[in-house]
Amino acid sequence: MIADFGIALAVAQAGGSRVTETGLSLGTPQYMSPEQAAADRVIDARSDQYSPAAVGYEMLIGEPPHTGATAQIIIARLMAEPPRSIRTARPDVAPWVDAAVRRALAKTPADRFAGCGDFARALSAGATSSGRKRPLVVALATAVVLILAAIGFAVSGRGRAKPLDSIAVLPFEVRNNDPDDEYISEGITESISNSLSRLPGLKVIPFSVARRYQGKAMTSQQVGDELQVAAVLTGRVSRRGDSLTIGVELADVHQGTLLWGTQYNRKLVDLLAVQRDIAAAVSGRLQTQRSGEDQRRLQSGSTDDPEAYQLYLKGHYFTAKLTTDGINKGAAYFKQALAIDSNYALAWDGLAFNYVSAGDWFIPPKEAASLAKAAAQRALAIDTTLASAHQSLGMVAHWYDWDWATAEREFTRAIQIRPNDRRPHDFYAWLLASVGRYDQAVMEAKRGQELDPVSAEATHYVGLVLVLARRYEEAITWLRMALDLDPTFFYADDFLGRAYEQLGRMPEAIAAYQKAVEVDTTSAENWSNLGHAYAVSGRTAEARRILADLKTTSSKGYVSPYYIALIYAGLGDKDQALAWFERAVDDRSEQPALFYNDARWDKLHSDRRWTSLMKRIGLPNP
Repeated sequence: MIADFGIALAVAQAGGSRVTETGLSLGTPQYMSPEQAAADRVIDARSDQYSPAAVGYEMLIGEPPHTGATAQIIIARLMAEPPRSIRTARPDVAPWVDAAVRRALAKTPADRFAGCGDFARALSAGATSSGRKRPLVVALATAVVLILAAIGFAVSGRGRAKPLDSIAVLPFEVRNNDPDDEYISEGITESISNSLSRLPGLKVIPFSVARRYQGKAMTSQQVGDELQVAAVLTGRVSRRGDSLTIGVELADVHQGTLLWGTQYNRKLVDLLAVQRDIAAAVSGRLQTQRSGEDQRRLQSGSTDDPEAYQLYLKGHYFTAKLTTDGINKGAAYFKQALAIDSNYALAWDGLAFNYVSAGDWFIPPKEAASLAKAAAQRALAIDTTLASAHQSLGMVAHWYDWDWATAEREFTRAIQIRPNDRRPHDFYAWLLASVGRYDQAVMEAKRGQELDPVSAEATHYVGLVLVLARRYEEAITWLRMALDLDPTFFYADDFLGRAYEQLGRMPEAIAAYQKAVEVDTTSAENWSNLGHAYAVSGRTAEARRILADLKTTSSKGYVSPYYIALIYAGLGDKDQALAWFERAVDDRSEQPALFYNDARWDKLHSDRRWTSLMKRIGLPNP
């Protein structure tokens, strides 16, 4: 029988000394390898030699290799003192047994046997070659061999029937329920996920997918089965002042077992070191042979400055909110991080996405495009493998530069680097639809949706390209699916309204647009869509009221002229519609390039001014 050493707790409760304590690495100190006890070192299969050797040692002389009154004393001796010779206490033990066990108990993994099989052979070969009869010694040696054989079976047989070649890193749970600590949880989780995604041969579920399991009452095995991955990493974060506690567990989905787990008790300034330690430990567990190049990949694009890392996490956290306040705060934090470390590629990458997101929304598009392109290029000059930086360059080329060839090259490069991330597929699909390659666009959007089937955003992209392809009935099906996944995802309502409008179902179109406005009253796009629908439905007074409001808003902050042009088009005022559309082209607004083939502009196609504007954008007249 091979028993788990958790029985140490039962021994303590029965009156013995307690040898496991809260806050220590997972395991029982007497049987832990030095690297396991250290908690922050990479553990590999050589640790599996140490523990059975410690068992064999105790079987032979009646006590573990290291003893002490407390777990701390045991670990201190484990790290510093060699175990005494077995033959000192038991002279009748054969020399080869003593030598084999002590070699397996070496402090440094490199000094142990190359593998468990070599340890087993060293014990059994010596026992069978002796002419002397020592039944007890032979039996004990054989017992250790059996333990090693069982471990070998688990490692190389049943446990590897399905390789550990895929993982989902779930958002770490914030234990003290402090909203201010959410950036730590989300940031460190995504950092670990991104680091692991750089390892060749390892499939990592994108964080945008994994975060959907946050707070769900599901086991690691259930999540792993649903996401079709071999391993799941979960964790907990607790902060008290500048003290940080992070507990992590790596589960084998196929076996339903714990591969590794530990707890880090550090200062907040050590957050970067903890993130790197976790990524290294996880990669070591999943890939026992990790090269120096793999180690470099884990840290690629990062920083060595703990303060810069925390500022980057805050920048990423606030930018993801996609609100005016969030975008402004996010940019400020990224800039602070770069002021500390100007070679922080990930911070440049984050700043690029921040500017792309702000353009045509919070700041004029020409300004946003220039800033975003410069930041993305700076990121790639430091690290060419940043898929998201290539994606940002693709978005700038598509939305602002109207450079279709460059946009396609950057999106396909991002997909090559991170094929399991849906976002490059989504933006590439939009590009393809914008230039009239509809069948390919639908295929690309569906590929993105397959990668994240529970995402309302990914599902809505299929509907979006179907609207541009004028396949409205199909589009409605997909957009309703998106809204079933997230009723507040107003972008799906916007495109649902466009589909209804082109089918002549105006009451349903207006209802969809109104719902989008209710969800986000600050979006000029939402109001523009509703104003256009009012105009073509004959509700001109309501359309003109929205038109006046958008003009007033544009005097206080940036509003794309495209949105005003769209309402004029609905009102049938061709001259004003084309004049405002031209202003949008002059501004390099993203909207003309993204929606020039929108059916709501069809009545303007015969006008020579429209044809001239299409030439400026670099697109054929639809």
